[in-house]
Amino acid sequence: MKRTLALTVVTALCAVSPFAAGAAISSLQQPDAPVTSYDGAQAEFVLRDYEGYVSVFAPGGDRKPLQVTGIETAGLRRTDRELLRVENLTVLNDKKLEAVRKLSFSLYAGEILGIAGVSGNGQKELMETLSGLRAAAGGTITFKEKNITKTTVRQRISDGMAFIPEDRYGFALVRELSVAENASIKSYRLPEFSKGGIVDYKKLNKQAEEFIDKFEIKVGGTKSLVQSMSGGNAQKLILARETASKPDVILASYPVRGLDIKATESIHKILVNEKNRGAGVLLVSEDFDEIFQLCDRVAVMYEGKFMGIVPISRVNLETIGLAMSGAARMDGEPNA
Repeated sequence: MKRTLALTVVTALCAVSPFAAGAAISSLQQPDAPVTSYDGAQAEFVLRDYEGYVSVFAPGGDRKPLQVTGIETAGLRRTDRELLRVENLTVLNDKKLEAVRKLSFSLYAGEILGIAGVSGNGQKELMETLSGLRAAAGGTITFKEKNITKTTVRQRISDGMAFIPEDRYGFALVRELSVAENASIKSYRLPEFSKGGIVDYKKLNKQAEEFIDKFEIKVGGTKSLVQSMSGGNAQKLILARETASKPDVILASYPVRGLDIKATESIHKILVNEKNRGAGVLLVSEDFDEIFQLCDRVAVMYEGKFMGIVPISRVNLETIGLAMSGAARMDGEPNA
């Protein structure tokens, strides 16, 4: 009976999704944890391929797949566990003008929430405030049920937050330092790498070698200076370092800006793998293809506010474009 049902579901999925038909199917099984769509539908079966998950839902007994991307199912989150909650957040820019205006939203475990919009509408200030680099002028930020509105960058990192800034050389890497030194910026203080204030450089070098191997970073060696690396390899080094501690939330600002197709695919795969692991990813992007390929939900930021937050399956280029111009919200609500 189960075998017949499994074949029926796989056949139905393949008929709807060309990608699924060509996927390397590993197994079809009931989910090992509650899996819920944003419409509230419960996953009856989970089709696992070797890259990730493709889920089959059964609302009203009518089995159908969610929208499938090249790596992961869009419109799906693993759990309802809220990792990050932002309430009435107000942030000032460098000119002391409101860049973020009473913004509220939540980020859940096992999802990628995309923030689309023309650069300069408050995305930079929002991400810097969430990471602790910029102070909030009002509102609260709650991370894993803890108020972190006034905590430091280091404390947020310790609590399980990672930040991929848009300026990879200005904030994330030091050009004049080696690959090993840049790889250890977050870890050199940890007990396994230092004792009594004395750093074990052999262990740090080994860690860098592991990053290079795991993330396929093309570089002359751990002693090579970061300034000699390509943009794609530099970004992979940042992702390797930031994800090594298995963070619960990853803040990623324009992570593939200026990268070639191959590097872009590598970065996307890393982010999706982190989502699959159960992390919540907040992704700021101006790239529509990136938004539609990776995100489960999408918000459009316009003049410091969100023009709605909706499942990616409910929007298209036109609705996002209208929201980016401030002409119409994506959720049907009237403009404020």
